[in-house]
Amino acid sequence: MSKILKLGFLGVFSLLVFRYVPVYYHTMLFNQYVEDQVKRIRSQAPLREAILIKAEEHNLDVSKEDIKMTTNDSVLRVSVVYHVPVDFFVFQQDLRFSAAGSGLLLRGN
Repeated sequence: MSKILKLGFLGVFSLLVFRYVPVYYHTMLFNQYVEDQVKRIRSQAPLREAILIKAEEHNLDVSKEDIKMTTNDSVLRVSVVYHVPVDFFVFQQDLRFSAAGSGLLLRGN
């Protein structure tokens, strides 16, 4: 009986690892990308487009409405709040993530 219990525990643990780790990995890469690109691109329209393309590459459901951009003086701040569904066959869990970055605006924006 204890062997079956151990195998069951191992199965559940494996399922959790295989479902959660890829999600956290891709969101970590995407969040770092957002932070880096705000400093590099520094213009709203091209930055929004780059963020949407990268989100699609990582299979993250990010829309234009999820990307908030504000300017204060010459600083551009970007915040992206998005949800990632994790499917467990029997139920689905939505995980909430956010990415943020700030950088100087290009002159004329």
